[in-house]
Amino acid sequence: MKPGIDYIGVGVGVVLFDHTKKIFLMRRGPKSFNEGGAWALPGGKVDFNETLIQAAIRETKEEFGIDIQITKHLTTYDHIIPDEHQHWITNIFVARLFSEHQ
Repeated sequence: MKPGIDYIGVGVGVVLFDHTKKIFLMRRGPKSFNEGGAWALPGGKVDFNETLIQAAIRETKEEFGIDIQITKHLTTYDHIIPDEHQHWITNIFVARLFSEHQ
């Protein structure tokens, strides 16, 4: 069974600001699980036994090698992708680069 397809998946996204207040975006590859080619926030699915914040930190580190510090929860929304028959509950966090705080 696949999250987001066979049942509602839980995901996270990160609005990541650098010291100049620029936002980091990624472009999904053609082999992405969903929305290939679209611009998006860093993020991904929440694993079993993982908190939302842990998932946001892990996904950003795994995908980009970036250590972040979550500063706040921004919103939660239904991310419904009708063309791909997917439904996610996505939690968006605001974060800063961890190295800015060392």
